[in-house]
Amino acid sequence: MNEWEFTGEAVSWINQALDKNPSLPFSRAKTEQTSDGSRERRDLTLLDKNQRVVLTGEIKLPYEKDGSSPYNDTVVTDARTKSRRAHSRFFFTWNVNEFVLWESSTERVGSEDQYKSWTVTRVYKESHLDIAPTLLAVQSFLDRLLKEFADILRGTSPIGVKLPDERFIDMLESYLKMPIVLTFEQLVISYNTPVFRRDLDKRMREEQGWVITDDAEGAQENLENASKFACYALIIKLVFHEALLKRYRPKILSLVVPEHIESGEQLRLHLEKFFAEAKKVTGDYETVFGEDHRAIGNRIPFYSDRAVAHWRELINQINKFDFSKLD
Repeated sequence: MNEWEFTGEAVSWINQALDKNPSLPFSRAKTEQTSDGSRERRDLTLLDKNQRVVLTGEIKLPYEKDGSSPYNDTVVTDARTKSRRAHSRFFFTWNVNEFVLWESSTERVGSEDQYKSWTVTRVYKESHLDIAPTLLAVQSFLDRLLKEFADILRGTSPIGVKLPDERFIDMLESYLKMPIVLTFEQLVISYNTPVFRRDLDKRMREEQGWVITDDAEGAQENLENASKFACYALIIKLVFHEALLKRYRPKILSLVVPEHIESGEQLRLHLEKFFAEAKKVTGDYETVFGEDHRAIGNRIPFYSDRAVAHWRELINQINKFDFSKLD
C-alpha cells in the first residue's frame, strides 16, 4: 500500500469500529482530497455526533521521506495548521509505527508540548505493511485509540504535558528506531562473513564485556544490542556537537548532510570531518567523538545504506531544536 491507500484503509477500519461501538462520541472518519479532485491524501478527519471536526491528522509511511518519526517538525507544523483551520482542538501525526496525539491550542503556556503517544507496530520496509500481523496490530490500535481519545475528549483522562527535555528525548528515541532496526538487519547479514564475525565478536567480548554464544537466539540478541549501542553512541556525538555550537560558533559549523550522500560510508566520512574539526577547535572531547573513526564500533551505525536517509532526517531535526529550552 502507498500512503493514501493506507489512509483509506485506516478510515475504513475506524468506521467499522464506530459501527460496532455506537456509544463512542464519534459519527465517522473521512479523508480529504486536493481541490482538483486528485487522489492525493491531504489528511484524515474524525467527526463527532454533531458532525463537528474533533480530530485531524497526517499519516506518513516510516520508510519514506518525512516518515522516520511522527515528531518530524515539518509534519507536526503542517498537521497543526490544518487542525486549526478545521477548528479542531486535537490533531495527530502517525508514521504507522508510532501515533502521537497533540493538542492544537496555544492558549496555555507550554501547550505545544501537550501530547500522548502510542507504539503501534514495527514496519521498516514496504513488504511489512501488507502482512496480516501489521494490519491486525493497526486495527487493534485504532479500536483502543477511539476509546482512549473519547475519554480525553470528555475530560476524564488527561492528554499529558511534556517538558522540552522530555519531548527532545521522545523525539530522539522515536527517530532512532529506524536506524537501529536497519543496522541490526545489516549486521545479521554481515555476521555470516568469518572476518567480520571475528572482529565484531572481539569487540563485543573485549570492549563490551558481553558473552559470545553460538546459539542463534543469543547471537541475535548480541547483534541487536550492538546495533542499539552503536546508534546511541552516534546520537551522543551528534547532540554534543550541536551543543558545542553555542560556545564555538562560527569556528564550528552546524552539521548538514547533503542529499547527494546516499551510502553509509559516505555519511561516516562526512560526519567525521565535523567531529575532527570539533576536536581540533576545542582541543578536547576525544572521548566523546572517538579517537579512531575507523574502529568497528564507530563504523557500525553506517553499515546500512538504507539508514542514511533516516540519519539525515534526524540530524535536521536536531539542528532545528532550540537548545536554549533545555538551559
